[in-house]
Amino acid sequence: MKVLLKTDVKGVGRRNEIKEVSDGYALNNLIPRKLAEPATDKVVKANAANMAKQAAHDKVLDELAKETTRSINGETYTMSAKASDTGHLFAKIAAKDISEFLSNSHQLAIPESSIKLEKPLKELGIHPIDVVMGNHKAKISLEIKGI
Repeated sequence: MKVLLKTDVKGVGRRNEIKEVSDGYALNNLIPRKLAEPATDKVVKANAANMAKQAAHDKVLDELAKETTRSINGETYTMSAKASDTGHLFAKIAAKDISEFLSNSHQLAIPESSIKLEKPLKELGIHPIDVVMGNHKAKISLEIKGI
């Protein structure tokens, strides 16, 4: 029986692949557990349309990531934070904080997961930060000034 896999199934195949499996395996295991569905013409056409739509969406996201990383590469952003007289921050600055700062202050939609820090920032000064969005990379500088 031909089935369209809804998820990755170990030893069978990956999501959205059409595979030939035994009738018993399909009817007793894959279909009841919603891991696959029978590969009818209607299901195959709908899946192809969904995959084309997803590919177009991914292309748009990739272009947006490319444009964003190109526009921020080499830029320096200044952020204020409370710090001691010795320059040690009272609260660490993590990727989430940087993402929110760039979003609120500079209208940049950079997800937290795209900001690569070895460890949270705990000192005043200029810190180099890598931003990785998909296959596109940028280096920015974050200057932290004390309040």
